[in-house]
Amino acid sequence: EFAPNICSCNRSLTDTPTSADITIGNITVSATDGLVLVTNQYQPNTALAGGVIQVGKIDTSRLAGKGGDVVIDSRNRIALSDTLSTSSLRGNGGNITLLAASDINPANITSIGQLGGNITLTSNGTISLDNHFILSGSITSSTPTPGLKGGDINVNSRSLSLTNGSRIITATLGTATGGNLNVSASQSIALSGTDDGLLSDARTIPQFDSFLAT
Repeated sequence: EFAPNICSCNRSLTDTPTSADITIGNITVSATDGLVLVTNQYQPNTALAGGVIQVGKIDTSRLAGKGGDVVIDSRNRIALSDTLSTSSLRGNGGNITLLAASDINPANITSIGQLGGNITLTSNGTISLDNHFILSGSITSSTPTPGLKGGDINVNSRSLSLTNGSRIITATLGTATGGNLNVSASQSIALSGTDDGLLSDARTIPQFDSFLAT
């Protein structure tokens, strides 16, 4: 167990808010089974414009123990400018949930572990990946263990666009069953460029050798 960092501060807010936008740099959580929650949906002031959530790198990965979960819930668009990782070298990967009333524009998203975590992206607009990947990967021993199953990837949107080698991958190395890859786009799915695709093949895992070497 660890003592949480709690700030009990007496501060007066004098500026009148003008936007529901949230902009954050990098987020790192080192606690086992931690949680990152970013939202502008909790008791929202609907009179405020905007609502875009922009975040840099998010890292809840672990060497041992379960990786932390990440939830981002936006009343507008989600933009991730750097990697989101909930992986664990000797534990299960954390779950990732991105919910947006408009578009989702992520960078690389990974949940690798003994069992990869579930990854869910739900958008009322377009989910766009440009030279990036989304990966839930499981690495298990050669000893069969009944019932082991990797994390699922669920993508729900109006449109899905994968360009310049972008990929969405569920994969497994070892004896665990790979997770399901479920994609639902009410209007269109566009694949453009070399090696773009929706895949379920361990051989396609990007940077997998470097992960195993850490």
